[in-house]
Amino acid sequence: MKVRAAFFVLIVSLTVSVLADGQTMNPATEVKTRIDNLVSRLSRREVARVEVLEIPPGIMTRTRITPEMLRQQYVYKLTIRDLRNSVYEEPLRKSAESLQATSRREMADLRWGLILFSSGGNQIEALYFDGTGNYGSIGDNPVEFKGRAFGWLIATFSGCLR
Repeated sequence: MKVRAAFFVLIVSLTVSVLADGQTMNPATEVKTRIDNLVSRLSRREVARVEVLEIPPGIMTRTRITPEMLRQQYVYKLTIRDLRNSVYEEPLRKSAESLQATSRREMADLRWGLILFSSGGNQIEALYFDGTGNYGSIGDNPVEFKGRAFGWLIATFSGCLR
């Protein structure tokens, strides 16, 4: 009886494992795919609205700021209602083209958010950065960033949010 139960558990475990492998994407591949999709949608002018969120680094918290916390507890929020008719469209696209990210295990203490929406109001992507711009997340996936995206974000909006 014990052998049958152990065999049954083994078969179920293997079946679940095989099904799960077909459903998941490598984190590195997912991050690259999401960046490529964002750049493509910016190039096709499908990004209509952009929200910039910030919790200043001088504000201390008991825990790290996660993407969800930043979306709910931001101190500053700036909205570009129509990116396609603004001076920000081209620089944002170029900064997104320079963006590279590698997956990490640990979420950074996020302080900046860049959330992009379609004209229908659907979220296209969300990028979050720590105070240095070196770490953050794409959606809820922790990453290490390289490129000019954070530099553009700070240079363009930090003066507006003080």
